[in-house]
Amino acid sequence: MCIALPCEVRAVVDQQQSLISVSPTDGGKGEVVSAALVANPDRPLSDLVGCFVLIHAGFAISLIDEADARSRRQVF
Repeated sequence: MCIALPCEVRAVVDQQQSLISVSPTDGGKGEVVSAALVANPDRPLSDLVGCFVLIHAGFAISLIDEADARSRRQVF
């Protein structure tokens, strides 16, 4: 079984490489991950800032809503 952590997208680090900065929903230490799996070629990566994503193995793998992110965070 894999574990994916819910995080909030804080900033775009590198548009060309689809890198974003994320922080856990509890405000802990952030990290830089790839948004290649959730990026949409029809809209800028900056539209993800403020959104919540699930992070696994250095990749944002799914967009989720804030309530879901906070609910999942309580499990950890």
